[in-house]
Amino acid sequence: MYSIGKTAQVTSEMQQYRISIVGFSECRWAGFGRLRTQTGETILYSGREGDVHQTGVAIVMTRYASGCLESWTPVSDHIITVRFYSKYIVNYSTSVRSNIGCRR
Repeated sequence: MYSIGKTAQVTSEMQQYRISIVGFSECRWAGFGRLRTQTGETILYSGREGDVHQTGVAIVMTRYASGCLESWTPVSDHIITVRFYSKYIVNYSTSVRSNIGCRR
C-alpha cells in the first residue's frame, strides 16, 4: 500500500465485494497510526520507525466496522492487535516470513 493510488484501489474493491474488514501485511508505512480515507474507511497501521519502508501491517475497515472498534495496539512492524465489539467470535492471524537466507 506504499505505492500511489493503492489505498484508493483497496477501498474501491472493498466496496465492490462488500468486505468490511481487510488485513494487510507488507503495507510498508512507517510508524503507527490511525487515519480516515476520503470515502470514510478507517486504516490502522503499524510499521517500522524512521524512513525505512520495508515492512508493516495494516487493517482497513468500513465506517460501520470502525463503529464496533473497541481498542487497538500496534505491537511491532509485524503485529497489530484489534478488538471489536461483536456477538460473534473471530480469530484472524497472519505471519510474514522473510526469505533471507533461504536457498532455492
